This record gives sequence, structure tokens and C-alpha cells, in this order.
Amino acid sequence: MQAEGVVFRPNTHIVIKNHFDDWKEQKHHLKVAISNAFEEWITAILKNLQAQEYEDSELQQFFANYKQDIEIFLKDSDVVNELLKPFSATTTEYKIDHKLLMQRWAALKLRELPEEFDAASVSRAYLRRVKKAGIVTSELRELFLAQLAQEQTDHLKSIRGVWPDFDLDNYAKRVKTRYKVLDLSALTPPSRDDVDDGSILLKDVFVPQMVRASRPPRELPKDIVKKLHEKGEFHSDADLQNRWMQTKPESVLTVVEKPEHNRLILLGDPGSGKSTFTRYLLLTLLDETSDLFAGHLPLLVELRNYMGENCDGFLEYFHYLGKTQGYTLNHSELKEQLKTRPCLIIFDGLDEIFDPRSREKVTQEIIGFAGEYPKTRILVTSRIIGYKPEALEAADFREYTFLDFNPKQIKTFAQGWFNSQELPRERVKLYEHATKVLCHHWDVTGHKIPVAETPADFMKEDEKLKLLRRIAWRMQTNGLTFCVCMVRSYMGLYIGLFWNIFVLLILFIGLKNNRRFLLMN
Repeated sequence: MQAEGVVFRPNTHIVIKNHFDDWKEQKHHLKVAISNAFEEWITAILKNLQAQEYEDSELQQFFANYKQDIEIFLKDSDVVNELLKPFSATTTEYKIDHKLLMQRWAALKLRELPEEFDAASVSRAYLRRVKKAGIVTSELRELFLAQLAQEQTDHLKSIRGVWPDFDLDNYAKRVKTRYKVLDLSALTPPSRDDVDDGSILLKDVFVPQMVRASRPPRELPKDIVKKLHEKGEFHSDADLQNRWMQTKPESVLTVVEKPEHNRLILLGDPGSGKSTFTRYLLLTLLDETSDLFAGHLPLLVELRNYMGENCDGFLEYFHYLGKTQGYTLNHSELKEQLKTRPCLIIFDGLDEIFDPRSREKVTQEIIGFAGEYPKTRILVTSRIIGYKPEALEAADFREYTFLDFNPKQIKTFAQGWFNSQELPRERVKLYEHATKVLCHHWDVTGHKIPVAETPADFMKEDEKLKLLRRIAWRMQTNGLTFCVCMVRSYMGLYIGLFWNIFVLLILFIGLKNNRRFLLMN
């Protein structure tokens, strides 16, 4: 019942805002669709010239010569109306008037086209491509017919660089330059004045991780535990963990290469090497001497960057990367490549999309992308914490989890690490750098140290140095084994990959601070 004296008023501004948002979204979709249509027209020209045995160099020369003329041509209102017939036609029986297009080309006094240019074939191919791509929907057609002619012309400004440049050589060169060096940000103190700027190449230190199928078991909801108890099928968390631990580990390279793993998600804790592996895989596929996925075109989407660029889908994102990083992956040609040649697309860091709705949206985009390009292999990486498997599992993605390095892998990595660096002659510089690394990057949260059990999370730099001096002194007086046990038991420190490096750094610090410690005590 309505309260006395209160008049109900509908929240009209919300209704209006929702209609306005819907209208803006529809208009954006129309803009994209028109851009796609013009891209298909230019791609039809490209395919027609290829059919006439134009070499790649000749194609590049053609579009270099005619780029300005085509831009002028596509801004002519008569040309726009003709090429956008798929949007304006009220029946399915329509054709592009190629004679009208050529008359407009001549009237605009543009550069004379080659004798072999077949405008009729291009027009027919254009219509086939637009229909096959499903660019025009009934909703977009209605919206298009409601627009003014000038607005139709203005849509041409949104064409996303449709020129069919597809320079894979330059793409490979730029990607190798960007990712060939190992990312050391986690081991770099704020000041690097004392550090030689020599880079460590990823290929020189990379050690393939081991993985297990599925992911570690997690605590079950109480209602499920109750149902399992009733059925007599309940197993404790420890039993489930033991079962998972007994699953045979495999090399991640072996797992990724299996034909049945064309839809794969790799899970891992922070620092387990997910991004390092994806970059190594990308570089390996671009290496012509490698047998891994020979002939595949590899593409990497770092999802945290993708979310920041506001691109309309992954193809536009690849095109954007090409424009901003000095290579060209044409939107339409890339679409053709994904449909006709073997490709591997890597989506790295699903967990780095922090907003749950945005993460779910991107997950659905990945699933849709996989469905649109069934021949393409898809690899996704994510942290275990916060990962929701339902959507990707339903889309037949298989899960594997990165394992910590075993002692042999640690040794191999450490040897590659130190063999790749030129140690300074003055050891004090190395020791000082090691001290800074440990003091600035003592990541309590990342290493799973409960705050309730240790005050390490609240340590200042000088307090950390004091602790390291005491550990170093104990190491020298009581032996390495005692010190390792002390650190593990009192600090709860679990650092996986860098454990051996940590011990070596402690030794360096101990040598440096031994005399100072004796004077202080």
C-alpha cells in the first residue's frame, strides 16, 4: 500500500539513461560493422590481385601507390551508398553496381587503375565476404536506415587501418626484442646504480616446469561434505590432497604439445613461472629452427594490458599492438590467417583482471574466440586463487597446475643464472646488491607467511639486515643444515624457485658482515 501523502513518481532519469546507453551501444556496433564492411571490400581487392598472381612485393606496392586514392574514393557519398547496400537493402536481391563505382573513380580524377583490375569480380567477392562474415544484422539494418546520410559518411572515419599489410617478419623481430630478456623485476631493488646492466636471456636460463592434471583440491562446502558423508563417499582434505599428489607429473612442454590439448589452462601460484613460460613458448614458436608447433603463428594477449586499451575484441587488440609497436597485423588478414593456418593464441593472466564482472566478460570472449576459430590452439594462464573453472570447463578447456621446482631443476636454473652473469671483481658490490634484493623484496604475503606467526611483515630495512646478520653468523658457526632448518621453522619461508639462490645470498652476506657482527657482539 502506498503511504498517505506520498506520490509515486517513476525514476525517469534512470529509464532515459538506460535507453541512451542502449542507443550508444547500438550505434557503436553499427560503426564497427561499417568499418568491417569496408575492410572486406579492400580485402576483396587484395584477394582478386592475389588470384592474378600478384607477388607480396607487388601487393605492397599496389596499396602504397593507391592508398590516398582509395581513401578519397571511400569518402564519396555515392560510393558510400553503393558499398553499404548490404545495410540499406530491404530484400536479398541486390548487387553492387561496379560500373557506377568505376564512373565515380574516374569522376574523382584518381590514379588510373591497372588494366587487370576486375571491378565486377571485386564487387561480387565483397558481397560474398560480407554475407559470410555475418556483419549485417536486422537490428543494425534498422539503425542504419534511421541515420542521416552525413552520419553514414562520418562512419568512414572509424576504419581501423584496413590496409592489408601483414608483416610477419617484422612482427617476429619486435616480439623477440621485447621478450627475449628475462624479467627480473621481482629481484631488482629500487636502486640499480650498483648493478651491471647486463641482460639475462630467457633461453639461457629457462627450465621447463612440471605440471599435474587438474588443480590442487580445496576445502569443500559444508553441504557437499554432508551429502558425501550420507553416501559414504566422503574423503578428508588430506586424502584428496594425497590423491592429487600421487598423480604423475609431466613436463609442461609435453602437455602443451599434445594434440588433444588444443584448449588448455595452466594454473599456478604467484611466482610459479606462468608468464615466463608463455613468453618462452612465444619465442620458441617464432624460432624457425624449433620443431615445437612448427608452422604455427603464435600470438600473446597479456590480459591486464588488453583491459586497459578498450579495444573491440582480440583482433582489434592485435591490430592496435601492431600500430603502436612498429609492425602490422591487419585486422581482416589476421582473421583469414586464424581460419586457414595453424595458430597458437596465449591469454596470459586471467587473474590479473580484478573486477569479477570484467573477468567473466573476458572469459566469455575467450570462449567465443575459441568457438569462432576452432583450428586455433588456445592457452590460458591464471593463478589458482580466485580462479572459477565452470565456464572454461564447460567449453572443454583442460586444466593443469604448475609444480614447484625440484632440487635438480633448481640446480639447473641456478647454474644457468650464474653462468649468464658476469660477477663483479669487487665482491662487496655483489654482496650489497644481494642485501638490497632481500631487504626490499622480502614478500611475506607472497611466500605464505602467516602474520600471526611472525612479525616479519612489519620489519623495517635495518631490522631485516640485523636478522640476516644473525642468520649468517649462525650459518658459519653451526653449519648450513642448522641454518636452513632454523629459517624454515621460524620464518615459515617457502620460496620454491629461488631457495638455492637465497642460501647463496645468505652466504655472501655472512662473509661481508662477519667482522661487523663480531665487533657488535
